[in-house]
Amino acid sequence: RKTGGIAVLTGNIAPHCSVVKESAVAEEMLVHEGPARVFNSEDEAIKAICGKKISKGDVVVIRY
Repeated sequence: RKTGGIAVLTGNIAPHCSVVKESAVAEEMLVHEGPARVFNSEDEAIKAICGKKISKGDVVVIRY
């Protein structure tokens, strides 16, 4: 984490993989269980956030 590397993640919402910059994630967020809100674009995610459709604990995933 000190070097700001990246991690490749896989799981039920990222079966092929996803990439995250480890230094951008707070230590307490490295393990989290919550409903995934999946969007196909950043614009879709922003609309949901601004429309108050995201709840505390939701995980926002932007696929593209």
